[in-house]
Amino acid sequence: MTASDIDNDGDLDVLAVSPALRQVVMFENTDANGEFAQMNVLAEAPSDISQAVPADFDADGDVDLIVFSNNAHGSVGWFENINGLGAFGDFRELIADTGFDSVAVGDIDGDGWNDLVTLRRDSESFGCYGLVEE
Repeated sequence: MTASDIDNDGDLDVLAVSPALRQVVMFENTDANGEFAQMNVLAEAPSDISQAVPADFDADGDVDLIVFSNNAHGSVGWFENINGLGAFGDFRELIADTGFDSVAVGDIDGDGWNDLVTLRRDSESFGCYGLVEE
């Protein structure tokens, strides 16, 4: 669970995952004073989800969702925020059969695009993946 301004209205919403239902959900902060709306399903993934990371992955100024599953055959993918207000497109797989334990997002190489940083618990190294503009 994390907080991010998913709907671009200036306040922090609560973002969570439901692994069993394969859903990313949001509780919208409706008044910036801690009043939240009922759960809203933002996206549904093709496999179980362990974590959702809000980040502007395509450098268009809104919050996209990076999701991954930490099971042995999980994947890392993302949902693009297609209107800037929290409507998300279809799941796009970035890395298949990962087995990652953790994923973080940040501009590691300073090129203005967010990168994925991944970690496996059974490894002494981490991975870094850059987004290639389509």
